[in-house]
Amino acid sequence: MLADSNNQRNKKRLLLSIFVVVIFVVGWLIFRLFNPSVGFKYYEPSYLPSNVSIKARRISILPDSKTVEQNFRTADWVYEIQEYKANSSIGTAQQNYDPKSVKPTCDVLTSSAKQQYRLCHWIDYGHIDVHQVIFIKNGTYVRSDIPTTLQEQITIPQIAEYVDSFKQRSTIGLSVVRSNF
Repeated sequence: MLADSNNQRNKKRLLLSIFVVVIFVVGWLIFRLFNPSVGFKYYEPSYLPSNVSIKARRISILPDSKTVEQNFRTADWVYEIQEYKANSSIGTAQQNYDPKSVKPTCDVLTSSAKQQYRLCHWIDYGHIDVHQVIFIKNGTYVRSDIPTTLQEQITIPQIAEYVDSFKQRSTIGLSVVRSNF
């Protein structure tokens, strides 16, 4: 009789333990569904040039890649910061950067914190001043297309400060966009 009581108690403990493990696994899977691992370190700038702000952040999951994006506009995701696992270099430049150029002009520069970056400039649609900044930080490829008006100038020292301001952050809580294309 005592053995039957112990067996029932042990069965209850085993079932309760299995139930707790199943709840934990299901909870972890749901958490990962809404907060997926991106496979690289994610950074956010702590400094932005005047009149530039981040309007939204998201994780984009495509069949062959994961990207974290920070949008500079509310209309679309054309001008943004894109981050993904680095698998290429920052590229080269003709060392002809011109902050007034209509067509792309680029320089490879080094910030005061010794971060190498590529800075390009062009004017989109005759009225959007675009500064593109590309660098690789700890295995993360960071590409920014920063839009301003033609009257708002961004200087090279401001860009260097922007590059140096990137700090590692968590992606937990960012919205997730999945695509099969």
